[in-house]
Amino acid sequence: MAKPIAFLDANVLYPAPVRDLLLNLADVGSYQPKWSAEVQEEWLRSILLVRNDLDRDRLLQSQIAMDAAFPDAMEITADQFFSQVFSNSFDDVIQTFNAQVAKLRMSRSGIA
Repeated sequence: MAKPIAFLDANVLYPAPVRDLLLNLADVGSYQPKWSAEVQEEWLRSILLVRNDLDRDRLLQSQIAMDAAFPDAMEITADQFFSQVFSNSFDDVIQTFNAQVAKLRMSRSGIA
């Protein structure tokens, strides 16, 4: 079965705890993350608006690391993604995502 694809918008890439959770789920194979250059710029800009103590170059390193970890993530535009989403059953996507979250929680707690 093919992994579900999720377009990660700026509102889930910032704040960092949500981004970390979603990228960890992608890293263990729960889904394929996708984003655009515009989304990357938007979450960076959002952080800098509220955290002027952070350095833009340091944040750019986070973007570079994300792109390196998921090299196929930026190969899709938002329009392409949403046309693909509507060809899949939303219930199947939610069910797969919830199962993967439970699996990740168990593995992190030492149960699995």
